[in-house]
Amino acid sequence: MQYFAKKIGYDKRKTHLSNLIFSGEIIREFSLEELKKGPYLVEMQNADNGYLLKKFNLTSREFDDTMNQPHKSMNDYHNYQVIFNNFIYKQLRLIYRHYIKST
Repeated sequence: MQYFAKKIGYDKRKTHLSNLIFSGEIIREFSLEELKKGPYLVEMQNADNGYLLKKFNLTSREFDDTMNQPHKSMNDYHNYQVIFNNFIYKQLRLIYRHYIKST
């Protein structure tokens, strides 16, 4: 879990704790205290690091270089976002919605 928060910049614990607050299982102050703590024990993090290095056949330096690279978003890669933002797509969507409402 630490890799997700460090590399992507998003801590999944926030969403989980927010849901627990909303459902009334915990209070906000408790969740803020949980977020101040690390994601999990340092010993487990070290064991996970060793596993990842072995699994992906990386050196510690290669892994650190990868983790320290700048964050990327979906817009850095080829995807279909251009089609969805396209004027023609928007017009067809409006026609479709109008058709659905009239039937």
